Amino acid sequence: MTLYALIVGIDDYQPPTAGLHGARRDALAVEAHLRARIPDERLSLLRLTDTEATRAALLAGFRKHLGQAGPGDTALFWFSGRGSAVPLPRELAHLDLGGTVQTLLCADSRQGSVPDLLDKEVALLAADIAAAGAHVVQVLDAGRGEGASRAAVSWSATGAAETLRPGPIVPWSAIGATAAIGATGISGALGSAAATAAAAAAATSAAAPALGSAAATAAAAAAATSAAAPIPVTDIELFLDGTEPERVEIGDASTVRWTPPAPEPPSADALLAELRQVGGPDSPRAAGLSAAPVLLTACGPHEPALELRIGGAFRGVFTTALLDRLSRQPAATYRRLLDDTRDLVRLLAPGQRPALVPAAAVPGGGPADLPFLGGPARIPPSRLTMHHRNRVWTVDAGAAHGLVAGPAADPTVVAVVGSRPVRQARVVEVRAEHSVLEPIGWPPDALDRRASHSVVLARVPLPAEPVRLETAAAGEYVAPLIIRTLAVAGPGGTPSPYVRVLDPGDRGRPPTVRVRALGPGMVQLCRADGGPVAVPRPCRSAQQAARIVAELEHIARWRLVAGLDNPVSRLAGAVRVELAAVRTGQAVDRLQDPPLPLLPDGTLTVNYRRLPDGGWQAPLVFVRLRSTADRMLYCALLHLTDRFGLHTDLFPGEWVGAGHAVAAQRGRPLRMNLPPGRPVRPGAVATSLFKVLISENPLNAAPFALPRLGEPMPQPPAASGPRSALTGVQDRLGFLARPHGPGYGPGHSPGYGPAPGPDPADPAVPGTGDWAVATLAVTVRVPGPRQPPGPGPRAGG
Repeated sequence: MTLYALIVGIDDYQPPTAGLHGARRDALAVEAHLRARIPDERLSLLRLTDTEATRAALLAGFRKHLGQAGPGDTALFWFSGRGSAVPLPRELAHLDLGGTVQTLLCADSRQGSVPDLLDKEVALLAADIAAAGAHVVQVLDAGRGEGASRAAVSWSATGAAETLRPGPIVPWSAIGATAAIGATGISGALGSAAATAAAAAAATSAAAPALGSAAATAAAAAAATSAAAPIPVTDIELFLDGTEPERVEIGDASTVRWTPPAPEPPSADALLAELRQVGGPDSPRAAGLSAAPVLLTACGPHEPALELRIGGAFRGVFTTALLDRLSRQPAATYRRLLDDTRDLVRLLAPGQRPALVPAAAVPGGGPADLPFLGGPARIPPSRLTMHHRNRVWTVDAGAAHGLVAGPAADPTVVAVVGSRPVRQARVVEVRAEHSVLEPIGWPPDALDRRASHSVVLARVPLPAEPVRLETAAAGEYVAPLIIRTLAVAGPGGTPSPYVRVLDPGDRGRPPTVRVRALGPGMVQLCRADGGPVAVPRPCRSAQQAARIVAELEHIARWRLVAGLDNPVSRLAGAVRVELAAVRTGQAVDRLQDPPLPLLPDGTLTVNYRRLPDGGWQAPLVFVRLRSTADRMLYCALLHLTDRFGLHTDLFPGEWVGAGHAVAAQRGRPLRMNLPPGRPVRPGAVATSLFKVLISENPLNAAPFALPRLGEPMPQPPAASGPRSALTGVQDRLGFLARPHGPGYGPGHSPGYGPAPGPDPADPAVPGTGDWAVATLAVTVRVPGPRQPPGPGPRAGG
């Protein structure tokens, strides 16, 4: 297996594009890191810097260098330089909803007729490489163009964003970060700390030889093997020790890796010919634009990607932080790497928040759960992570996730997965999207404060979902067996925090679920009205009872999310969910067609269509979020199915601009099928909920994900530490210890455009941020011969 790397760093831009100071140094540092980590026989690296990094050279680097990658190989594209945006030529306007695309500025971009490198071009080139069987990774340390919100950005004559609010001062200091980097493979073990330090020192030397020369090649090789003193790269050590670091003013336009959008579109003839081949959904190149190679970006939309003077020289904040995290955790997954990198970036540049694409939870693990540069997916044992921020521990879940602190006698408690001795912390303050923790019986420095830690809910306050056992006909032993199983299903063998069995004589509170007897030793979970919600199950052993209890807890979590609301929020009604019909041949939602009309009760019905051959076709719809607010809001969309599944990948989380509509699922249509196993025949129905979480600050939607009821989950790792962290104990809203799809969530915080308010992830900043939800119930129906067609779209558009 070989790593093919294309490393680009551009400082020397030509007027009118302002130059940078640290992008070339970034490229050298990345090269040194890779050469120290990966044996020469497994590394094929092409470095382009400054005037070498022309548009033609980058295209050739993709086709001729990265294009060599095949099955089992990894292709890495790392770019440090300026980002921007351009309008699309009229012939290609169908490629993007807003007609404007993000770009990377090559050394000769906008010189004469040379265009930028469009993100659509990179997507097609990367798709070709991935189609050959290679693992494709992109790392972009450049400013991003407008994202889903399409909010306006005001630019000054010098190219600085007038609405940029990165904060007046950024702390930093010259503290050494020495860590071992492995030389045993792309995801190998740690190697020599001295070699790492030497590589970094050579990479950041101001007197580095000319790139591409024999001297440069020799210097890079020497850097990977020679011993030298470590150089300072981050400020995190002093910050964590409580020392007040030096402060540096920022705000100079040259520190922002962004250039104002080009006023005119490039000539279509100057762009990749393959772009003109992308037409409708059946065109040969359409799949390339929706392919999802792993992408790590320096910032989210409307945020600055900064370079600062760190350790005596300018460096990209994102590249510096990412290399620091890689040196400490070379085999970390993309998700964990991004999570920890974001924490470090936040210390250096509070207005910048790196992002990961794709970040949605996927059953069994997705691209975000692969180790950096590839390898088998590694699913973490929990969806929740704990961080040390400004001298306190926090967890990435808050009121928007349904978390509550609870009374002093019955608090919410988290436990660190795998900790020995067991480290637990109580929730002492709940904010909109994160909560502040207080360690229980251990000093705050007992854990590594530089890294994030997987945690699970070890205790949550009651009340739990009421369940009535109606199992006498199944056998006298069934009810006691279920009760005994519930009594030890919680953390550390405590009672289940999600389910409460009603006493037979308790008629004051109706049950939400009934466990009914179907015969000797057989039971079935039913709704309060008696309708079945799960397949019949035997209940004759502790193992069988545990499965029934797991399904009860699954239903309880789903119901809690379905009922999540904040009716007193100022944001109530600020964003709504819309569905639109798909017209024949329409592949992308251009947000121009009106939404489907709602019924008087505020719900929506969409219908199957009878085909000429007598069969049925499920309806096809576009899903949108539409804001009526006067400012940007962070939104994430949950899809709750009537089989108690909960999906977060339609719109995992993004800023939505004031008065704007955005398309879920990247603008692609959604097929509204009946659940698997439900016969498609007249009268069949299924109802699902589309629930949008609305927040003034970024929130993590991934913890909500649930499979359909009864679907298998991967087994947790062998027990180590608190039982609650490793045996599937889940909190009331689906923060799962059984990892049927991990998620830490990308999170974004705007640096461009309207400021959303103080950063809630900083416990030192007052204010928590408001949040709300909006829900649309959609019924899918197979119409009978006498039923009207209803307002739903025709299947297939």
